[in-house]
Amino acid sequence: MTTTSYITESHEKKIENRNLKIGKTTHFSQLIVWQSSKDLCVYIYNITKMFPKVEQFGLTTQLRKAAISISSNIAEGYGRRLQADKAHFYQIAKGSVDEVECQLRISFELQIISKENASEGIDYCICIKKMLNALIKQTYMKTSFSRIKNL
Repeated sequence: MTTTSYITESHEKKIENRNLKIGKTTHFSQLIVWQSSKDLCVYIYNITKMFPKVEQFGLTTQLRKAAISISSNIAEGYGRRLQADKAHFYQIAKGSVDEVECQLRISFELQIISKENASEGIDYCICIKKMLNALIKQTYMKTSFSRIKNL
């Protein structure tokens, strides 16, 4: 089953352009990882529109819930005051990325999506996981720094 690609080939350029915006973020929507996770969510919604009706309450729902959970948990974590709380929500988002990747692999094996669609979604997941790992590491470093500062 082949479907149209909903992620543009210029995604790498989008990330590069976003990286040029240096400075302190004031809203979760300014985070590159949130923007990428939103793009993944839109991609998942678009490819699941073509899933068989029998999967409406199975893989379709699971994939959509996991995909929307990524950007939602990043946003919720960003809004938390305590660094440990932020890191907790970013970790949950990372788990949701793993869910999406797993379900894309299963969808491909069940021949619900094409290899190209699975690969594109999985590549997105890998990219988002790397960004989340960096964000989590940075958040933990801020936690450690604030503890040292308060001694």
